[in-house]
Amino acid sequence: MRHTAWTVLSFLSLCASPALCGPYAGGDGTADNPYLIASVEHLIELGKTPSDYESHFLLVADLDMAGTVYRRAVIAPDVNRTEWGPQGEVFGGVFDGGGHAISNFTAVNGMTDYLALFGNCGKTAVVRNLHLVNADVKGDNMASCLIARLEGLAEDCSVTGEVAGIYVVGGVVASLEGGLIKNSTCDVTLRTYEHSRKFNVVGGLVASSIRGVVDGCSARCRIVAKQPLYVGGGLIGLNDRGVVISSYCEGVDIAAENNGQSVGALCGGNGGSIRHCLAFDFKVVCQGADVGGLVGGNSSLITTSVAEG
Repeated sequence: MRHTAWTVLSFLSLCASPALCGPYAGGDGTADNPYLIASVEHLIELGKTPSDYESHFLLVADLDMAGTVYRRAVIAPDVNRTEWGPQGEVFGGVFDGGGHAISNFTAVNGMTDYLALFGNCGKTAVVRNLHLVNADVKGDNMASCLIARLEGLAEDCSVTGEVAGIYVVGGVVASLEGGLIKNSTCDVTLRTYEHSRKFNVVGGLVASSIRGVVDGCSARCRIVAKQPLYVGGGLIGLNDRGVVISSYCEGVDIAAENNGQSVGALCGGNGGSIRHCLAFDFKVVCQGADVGGLVGGNSSLITTSVAEG
């Protein structure tokens, strides 16, 4: 057993050199032999290589990203904020965290949209088994710790840290567009700036879900809004024709210094389906038209769900 452990450690040490093992720590990018990510340098190389965005990756060590402040998403960033929507290459591969943690990811740029570790993840993208610890992200539109925009799948992920932005601000995902988040959790603080736009959308796990699915997830969060909080929720801000099932939030604390529009402990505005969900141990301090315990504003279906403040 000692010999095997020493062999693995020696392999990873040797493959930290691109000259010996290429840009990653091994693998060929296939499902059976994924590229191995063993260092922050390997992760940065992935972000700089869009031709690999359809490949398979496996994180084989915990990473500490302390000491560098990133100015845009590390992987699949938005490259032109003057155009509406994400501009640039889309990540469509599989990133398996292997149960490892990426710590102290810090990204600050008030002039960049889609700021997160992953900027734009397409329909075929899978991010799984990854833990983001003590992240700190301060962006503009579409700011999140892990994924700014997701059309694919995120499962068995967790996030702790802080995120701030102007428009769409989420702990794990900012904008879920037809994608799925499963068995994931967060413990985050979210802030909107004093100059935030009128229609800000904030959510602990997900800020905005359009036809997305949130299944078996949980959130603990603190939301601090300096301006009116248009839509805000502890688990999900806006659920637009999406599904939230078997999920819960606890310890949610929402404080809006001005009026809110649709604010709730679990979900701010629901226009989809919420089933078998729970909100408990929460505090919502906000004046507005639709402010509630389980949800703020509702125009659709809620079944077998309870709020216990």
